[in-house]
Amino acid sequence: MSNFSTYGEYRRAKNPDERPQTKISGNRPLVTGKRQRIAPPRDNNPPEKRFRREECSEDERTSLPTILSFKAFLSTQEDNITDDEAISKYGEYKLEFNRQQLNEFFVMHKDEEWFQEKYHPDLKTLRHDMETSYLRRRVEVFMELNNQGNIKELRLESSRAEEIETLLDCFVYRLEGGTEEDVLSIQLGVSPAQELHKTTSIHLRSIHPTIKREEIEAVYKKYPGYLRLALSEPLPENRWLRKGWISFARDAKIKEICLKIGSVRLKNIEFSPVLNKDLSQRVRPVSGVSNMNQVMKHDIKAASKIVKLLDKKWNLWETTVDEIVGERSSNPVLENITEYLIEEMSAEEDELLGFSAGDQKIEEEDDKISVVLDRLILYLRLVHSVDYYKGLVYHNEDEMPNRCGIFHVRESSSPEQTSEDDIDAYLEKRVEQTKPLLEANTVISLEEAGKLGIKDEDEAIEIFVQANTEELGDEKYLCPLSGKKFKGADFVRKHIFNKHAEKVEEVKKDVQFFNNFIKDPKRPKLPEKPKPKPVSKPTQPVSYPPVERAKASVKDRLGHRNIKDFNHRACSDPRGIVDYTDLDFNDDLF
Repeated sequence: MSNFSTYGEYRRAKNPDERPQTKISGNRPLVTGKRQRIAPPRDNNPPEKRFRREECSEDERTSLPTILSFKAFLSTQEDNITDDEAISKYGEYKLEFNRQQLNEFFVMHKDEEWFQEKYHPDLKTLRHDMETSYLRRRVEVFMELNNQGNIKELRLESSRAEEIETLLDCFVYRLEGGTEEDVLSIQLGVSPAQELHKTTSIHLRSIHPTIKREEIEAVYKKYPGYLRLALSEPLPENRWLRKGWISFARDAKIKEICLKIGSVRLKNIEFSPVLNKDLSQRVRPVSGVSNMNQVMKHDIKAASKIVKLLDKKWNLWETTVDEIVGERSSNPVLENITEYLIEEMSAEEDELLGFSAGDQKIEEEDDKISVVLDRLILYLRLVHSVDYYKGLVYHNEDEMPNRCGIFHVRESSSPEQTSEDDIDAYLEKRVEQTKPLLEANTVISLEEAGKLGIKDEDEAIEIFVQANTEELGDEKYLCPLSGKKFKGADFVRKHIFNKHAEKVEEVKKDVQFFNNFIKDPKRPKLPEKPKPKPVSKPTQPVSYPPVERAKASVKDRLGHRNIKDFNHRACSDPRGIVDYTDLDFNDDLF
């Protein structure tokens, strides 16, 4: 390394007589060259740089690097490679590419709260327990309304939108701790003294992913009427920024609050707060084809599967095993639906009358079927925040301004002319909508997880122990964690497990953290780089035949001669003639 503290000291030591060279040009000395720049020597082996989020380019943070095509990959291999070898090596390359991208994504986001809530064993457990408590409370309120008869007679049709909204209001009011007397007044169309089921809110359009929930709450909790905070998952297409919703009581001075926090910045990013409007339409209709018997029977099967799946995920109801039907849930909304889960058709009658399978009659709406179906759909919407007819899950709804917001129901009237093809097309679309809901709990296989680099706890602990067992000499070992010395490596090992058990537990949790991320088939990932738009060919300019025009002198164009004298020698010019006679020019210039 250099012993000089400044570049000037180094230069003067190397060239004590250095002066700028000059030569004479005319009567003035001219500097012919600039002072030579000499940099002090540098270390040829700089320390290895560690990966840091802020050192990544914008593209690295927002899009996946481009994987080589098979053709491009072949150009990197030997010419004598066989087809089988090329396919095998390309598969290995793609697998290693995916492993590397997963690992880099994990390192980039592992310190962010949203990522830890999804995958870290501690925060994931806390989040799961909190959501379970929300769900159990929703089950209690649902069963309370169901036992009062408020659900059984309600049909989920657009013509009954007002009744449906009233039920949603009653449900939310009870969730917020309202009394049964106030719920009764809502049912009678009278607003209670405290509108617990209504809020007013502020929307935050951009929240940096490293900003924690408690940091935002610290800003807003001091304002009267604060209720809760909801945060979305980061948006990969928007540099992983999050959105937020701050809910306040209905009577809060929301405009004043929004104005006061308009300039608040965290992580050097403004929240950009705006007032969040009330829902324009809470109950929304879907196609009337959903009223057909064939469609409703299909929906009963699909909805009951989703209910069982989500109830089991959150352990909301006890289940028993039946020898005939298998698992049987104690959830009352699943009672007496067996007959609707079995497909029926008049096969013998159709055979005798000569009907084929494609000649099935279209069945109209059956009230009994709709009673069973609506109970299932209401349970999904009120308890699990699943909007069945749109195939949507409203995540974190208990933290949102509307704890039971948009709800899609059937159009009251069926289409006048509905063919079997229309029904088949509608059912096909419905299957696609509900497919993600039925795959909510799936995880990738251990074989696939192993290929993606899943870690082993015992192996990670062994590496940790070896890294903290330092050999000093003959039968002398040091534990860097405590600074104590031991006569053998086994004693260090026992010491680590006895005195530093919390460190060992941290290693286990780090492995579980990474593995939870790898095993999630819906794990977040960087989007692929958008393909460049094809360059359009430049359009050829339209060519016109040349037009001869007589050239006039500047004097003529300034009005000293009648320009009309030249018109017989050229085509007429559509442009207007500019008259410069009002300018005070000297004739001698021409």
